[in-house]
Amino acid sequence: MTPINKIIRGCGNLPHVGPHPGTETLFLFCALGGVGGAKFGWVGALFGFAATLACFGPIYLWGAYDRAELSDTCEAEENRRAS
Repeated sequence: MTPINKIIRGCGNLPHVGPHPGTETLFLFCALGGVGGAKFGWVGALFGFAATLACFGPIYLWGAYDRAELSDTCEAEENRRAS
């Protein structure tokens, strides 16, 4: 499985680790960045949102990849114990 597929899976709800705990926090920070830039109009709001996403998005995606790896490890261990 490619790393991009693992990141996409990790952003969702995985059977062994549950939903990504940072999803709501990421959206909150991006919304606050947009609100902070809104004093410069719509362009400022979009820039604030995008800048916040550029700062915190990689951390979120790194966590998603790590969660997918952990879920795969737990599943492999569970399958090993079952056989």
